[in-house]
Parts: sequence; C-alpha cells; structure tokens
Amino acid sequence: MNLTSSLLALASQNLSSTLQDIGGYSYCQEYYGLFPNSRDCVKAIALLEKGNTHVSYAVHSGIGPHALPLSRSYGTCMIQVDVAGPRLPRTYDIIPNEVRHMADEVLNSCVTGPFEIGGFATTDLQVMNGWITAEETELDRPFPTSTAFLTVTLANVVPDWLSPGNYDPIMAFHFSQVALLAVDRAFTLRERIDLRERAERLLQQGERMQPRGNCVPWWENPDLGEEANGTSLETGNGTVSIDLPEPLASVADTAASKQRRRRRS
Repeated sequence: MNLTSSLLALASQNLSSTLQDIGGYSYCQEYYGLFPNSRDCVKAIALLEKGNTHVSYAVHSGIGPHALPLSRSYGTCMIQVDVAGPRLPRTYDIIPNEVRHMADEVLNSCVTGPFEIGGFATTDLQVMNGWITAEETELDRPFPTSTAFLTVTLANVVPDWLSPGNYDPIMAFHFSQVALLAVDRAFTLRERIDLRERAERLLQQGERMQPRGNCVPWWENPDLGEEANGTSLETGNGTVSIDLPEPLASVADTAASKQRRRRRS
C-alpha cells in the first residue's frame, strides 16, 4: 500500500466520527464518550473564564485558575484545556473567549451534532505545520517551543489526562498529511524525498498509537529520538518564525495567526 493509500485508510477508520477533514478545526471520536444528553456540557462551558484579552497561563508547572492543563466539569461532562507538543513554553497566552468558542465548536459539531459523542478542537497549529515542512527541519532533533498548540476537549470518559494533541493518533495523521501535501510544492528532488520520508515516519507513528489511550505521543518513535517529550519546557531566549505555505494557511485559525501566543521567561 502506498503512502497516499495508507493515509486514506487511516482516515477511513474515523469517517463515522469525523466532522471535518483533519486540517480543520474539530475532531469527533466516541473514545471521548457518548452524550445522549448535552445539557451538562452547556453548563460546563459556562464555568469557563470569560474575556477578550490575553491571559498568561503557567504550563505544567503551577496550580490555580491560570495554569495548564485545566479542567471544568458539570455532571457527566468534563472540559479539558491543555497545550500540546514535543516541547512546551513556560507560559502560554490564551484569550478566554476563544477557549469558550473552541468548546462551543466541539459541542455543536460532536456532542449535539449527528454523532452525540465527545471530541476535541485545536488551534495555533500554524507554526507546527510550518516546522514539519521546513527544509531545515530534522525530526530527530528537539522541536522549538514555538510549535506548541492549544487543545480543548469535551469528554465524559476520562481514564487519565487525555491530552489529545499529544496522544490521539489523528494528530500523527494530520502532520503526516501536512508533509505529504508539501511534496508538490518542493523545489528540489532532495526536498521532495525528505518530505515524503517525514510523512511516512509520522504515518508509521500514527499506526503505533492505535488504539487510543496507550499514551504514545505522535512524535516519539526510534527515528524521532528521545530528546523531545511533552513535559520539557523551553530554555533560552530564541524565537522561531516560519511562514506557513499555502494552502495550509487557509485552514488555520486566522484569529490565532495574528499572534504567536508564546512567551519566554
């Protein structure tokens, strides 16, 4: 089976629960629970902080209302907000109303949609998408902390902290697809071969991540190395800025693209 066929086969495993293609905004999967009654999720979303200005959240290193990961629950519905990626910044800036919007997206697309199941939404994927396809990228070296991205999950089955941005195999499929789509835009044969190899490696990791819940991150395999892990924080003061090639920019969250939302301390 060739790479394109493999990607389609992996996607087809989730057709019954996918509202949009994975380049989009939200993803529905019954792994995150069944919701015959969505009213608890409506009330859980109401417990989230409100506001249209950035709030700095401590990442995996603090407690309180402005620390990630965080959860809010009501009845059978739990909302989980987390930042994902191989290396994380010490703080991450969030606009509270955008988190509420992401939760509403999952509520409307998954919980009260045709599936009545849980799911998650992502934002701030632009830098990670760009990093996956950048000519100078080596996947077995540590990722920059600027590639971290936000996830909001609605679930009622929580065996452990879910963190789908790290552990859902659909993320490996997404980044594999990003690399594959970039092949046709590459200028040299060497670039095309390199991007295809990245796509294959990420696809293979997605297959290793099945079934969900086995706590295998999308970036961790013998080829990607052991330096990158979801608990490491940034060191140093450098920043990385990568322009996201079209058409990937068209599926990104345009509001999030206005700011990097990463701070260094």
